[in-house]
Amino acid sequence: MIPRFTWRIWLIGSLGVGIVVALLDPVGLSFQSASAFVLISAFGFGLVLLAWRWLKPEPGNEIRSLIVVLAAAVLLRLAVSLILVYVLPAFGYSDEPVQQAGYVFYDAYARDQDAWQLARSEQPLWRALAGFGESDQYGGLLFLSASIYRFLSPSVHHPLLVAILSGFIGSLAVLFTWKAARLNLGAKPALFAAWVVALYPDAVMLSSSQMREAYLISGFAAAIMGYMWVREGEARKSAAAFLAAVVLLSISPPFLVLTLAIIGLAWVWEGRKHSRQTGWLLIIFTVLVLVAFVITVLAWSEAGIVKSTGLASVRKWLERTAEYQILKLERGSGWVQKMFDRTPEWTHIPMATVYGLIQPFFPGGLMSEGALVWRILVTWRGLGWMILITFLVYAPIAALKTEGVRSLNSYLVVIFWLTALLVSFRAAGDLWDNPRYRTVLLAAQAIIAAWSWAHARQLQSPWLLRTGLLVGFINIMFIIWYAGRGQLISRLYFDEILRIIAVFTVLFLPGSWLWDWLRKRKQHRLTK
Repeated sequence: MIPRFTWRIWLIGSLGVGIVVALLDPVGLSFQSASAFVLISAFGFGLVLLAWRWLKPEPGNEIRSLIVVLAAAVLLRLAVSLILVYVLPAFGYSDEPVQQAGYVFYDAYARDQDAWQLARSEQPLWRALAGFGESDQYGGLLFLSASIYRFLSPSVHHPLLVAILSGFIGSLAVLFTWKAARLNLGAKPALFAAWVVALYPDAVMLSSSQMREAYLISGFAAAIMGYMWVREGEARKSAAAFLAAVVLLSISPPFLVLTLAIIGLAWVWEGRKHSRQTGWLLIIFTVLVLVAFVITVLAWSEAGIVKSTGLASVRKWLERTAEYQILKLERGSGWVQKMFDRTPEWTHIPMATVYGLIQPFFPGGLMSEGALVWRILVTWRGLGWMILITFLVYAPIAALKTEGVRSLNSYLVVIFWLTALLVSFRAAGDLWDNPRYRTVLLAAQAIIAAWSWAHARQLQSPWLLRTGLLVGFINIMFIIWYAGRGQLISRLYFDEILRIIAVFTVLFLPGSWLWDWLRKRKQHRLTK
């Protein structure tokens, strides 16, 4: 039974959000649009409240803190959705139709236009799942968007309807990640992980747009939460979490396959024995992986990706796309082209992969030229990645040293870095798709970051701070390099910047180890 208080929150919140968005929607206000926004807000807000009641945070300071995190996540995503539809047409590039229509991502623009076309046509909505248009090879989000337009706004195209729903769906990841970290790490690290998901810029942008990543981020978080419940022996709760994950991830069968594989491998990695309560879940996993894999192959066959032999075609496709991205990267950056000219050809793919791994690059965004709105967006995204990567760089050695290879935290570290390297290899030259692919695993990254923070505090380890100092120094040196290119200061060449970074690293890391050794030796003498 849901308390009256919850019903009141849902009703007031839905009316408030729906009416405010309807009033601010640049397309225009009408009774139909206001009704549509209220209904879509009621649906999204209802999902958030249901997830809250399902997870049942404990009363006290923790629940108050979690309310603040969740409210910040929802409001930030809704606010960014509204801000972008005004800022991009006014301050973006006037010759770009995507920006003039208020979209950040081309994929969102193309899919949303196809969804509106399908909604206005006389064709059945299931045509979205059968290859309607070329903007969505799987058809899930296209079907959902067209359904929203056909039934809620058939006469006027209101793109914010889909974006607002994405904001609510993306906010579910905050709750799912919090619960997963709560089961694995405890209360304080769980709130840390929740804040990472709530504020991470790429997650905010993707959940503020008509993109499928909002569903994928939350779906992956639900799957991680389900596995944490499996470890606790909570079969029913884990089954419900996996069901939620499958529903959310069905919008992208390939990522559903990847997620189920990650969860299944986690069980093997930790070496857990099959119990009566949880063994059957692995059987269901196997079936779901096979079904999702078949759907993926069929979808890729329709898209022309897989034509004959599955894995061989996928490998060739990865190689072709990686080569294309390297060519794109080389043509788009003069200094990258110079580096490639000075180095053997076999080093180009590793160099491009590392280049893709550091994107979005904070110094590049801060010192970039062009439209102010894009400079702000790239700088904001780069700042978020620079902070997060500090924890992710610290985690591997710390986890392996203190918990061993077969621990869950070590597994999450390995999974993140493998997938991050793979997507950087796949899309090194694309400064938007590459981070977008990486962000769908945000729940794992947030848990790793929370563990790193808690681990450094518990052991009073200086290495997290030192990692941050090293990352900060590298970014400062590249800011100096960009400033020199722009003739703001005396120019340092790229080779000189790399030498300075290498010398600093060689002195800083061994010097830090030597300092720790001398300090421990001194303490040992004093205790004798």
